[in-house]
Amino acid sequence: MYMSPESPSTQPGPLASISQGAIASLLLLLAACGQNKVSEYQIPKEKAEAKPAADPHGEVRSPAVKWTLPEGWEEKPAGRMRAASFAVPGPDGQNAEVAIIPMPGLAARNADVVNMWREQLRLEPLGEEAVALQAEKVAIGETEGRLFDMVSKEPILDQKHPVRIIVARMDREGAAWFFKMSGRDEVVTQGKAVFVQFLKSIRFEAGSEAVHLAANHPPVSTNLKESPHPASDKPAWQVPPGWQEQPPTQMLLAKFLAKGQDGTKAEVTVSSFPGEVGGLLANVNRWRSQVSLAPVDQAELSKGLMPLDVSGVKAMLVDVTGKDPDSGQKSRLVGAIVPQGERTWFFKMKGDEPAVEQEKKGFIEFVQSVRFPNG
Repeated sequence: MYMSPESPSTQPGPLASISQGAIASLLLLLAACGQNKVSEYQIPKEKAEAKPAADPHGEVRSPAVKWTLPEGWEEKPAGRMRAASFAVPGPDGQNAEVAIIPMPGLAARNADVVNMWREQLRLEPLGEEAVALQAEKVAIGETEGRLFDMVSKEPILDQKHPVRIIVARMDREGAAWFFKMSGRDEVVTQGKAVFVQFLKSIRFEAGSEAVHLAANHPPVSTNLKESPHPASDKPAWQVPPGWQEQPPTQMLLAKFLAKGQDGTKAEVTVSSFPGEVGGLLANVNRWRSQVSLAPVDQAELSKGLMPLDVSGVKAMLVDVTGKDPDSGQKSRLVGAIVPQGERTWFFKMKGDEPAVEQEKKGFIEFVQSVRFPNG
C-alpha cells in the first residue's frame, strides 16, 4: 500500500485452509520428504548517488528476508516494491495472491494503512480504536506482529464473489513490512492457517550494505493535521485561479476546493504512496466505487481511460460519473494516476458534476504542470 494505496493489489486471489493438526502433519511430511523450499530476497542497494550519512544513527542495514515456501505455493516475479509474490492454488482453479511488501520510512498508524485496504473492499473506514480491537497477534518469524482480516460486504471479484484481504504488519529497522494475502472470501478464509504458518517461517538477516532509509524515504506520519509528506517531497505546480487551498488531512499532500456555478463544488486532492499501490485496475475500481459504480475487469479497463503526459511520464486519466454513496446525488470523479520513480501519485477531483465539468480543463492543466523533486 498504487497500497491497489499496494493493494487497491491488486487483483485479489485465494488460499486454502486446513486444521492446525493437518498443518502439523503437513509440515512433518514436508520435512521428511525434504520438499520445503527456502528462498531469500535482498532489498536492492541505494543508487550510487546516495551518499553515506555522517551520523551513524541515520543508517539502517538492508535486511535479507527468508521464508519456507509451503507445498503448492508458486513463487512469482516480485514486481515493483515487492520483496516477493506467490500464487497459491485453491479449489476450482482459483488462486490466492500472497505478497511481501517492505515500505521504508512508513510510520503510518495501523488505522490509516488498514483503511487503505478497506477502501479497496468498499468498506467504511475505522478509527484507530476499532482497528486495534480487530487486530490479532501473530508471530512473524521471531517478532510479534499484528494481523488484520477484512472482507467485502458485496461481490467484487468478477462481480460474483466477495473478496477477503488478510494483512500482517511488523516494523523493523526503519521499515514497515506487510505480508498480504488476498482473494475470494472462502478460499482466503480456508488458507489463513497456512498463511499464518508461512509468517512463522520468516527470517531476517542483516544486509552487508548500510542504506539511509531515513534520508531517502522520510517517515510518513499520519498522526498530524498537516500533510504527512515532507516539504521536500512536494512537487512544484501551478494552481488554477479560484481554487482555494484547504488543510490536508491524513495521507494527503495537498487539498483544494474548486467552486462551480450555482453553489456546486468539487474537492481536489493530491497523495502519493510507495510502489504501485495495487495497480491500475484496482485503483480505477477503487475510484469507481466512490461514485457508486460497479467494478470493471481488465477487458473493460481501457474504456474509461485516457493517456496523459505528466513531466515526460505516461499517466492515465480516469473520468467516471455516478452517484455519491452518502447523498445519492449525481457525482463525478476525474483523476490522474501518475507513476514516478518508486512511488505512484494520485490527483483526484470529485464532486458535483457541473463543478467537475467546469474545472476539468483546469484540473488537467494542474496535473500537467507538476514538476517532481528529483524528477
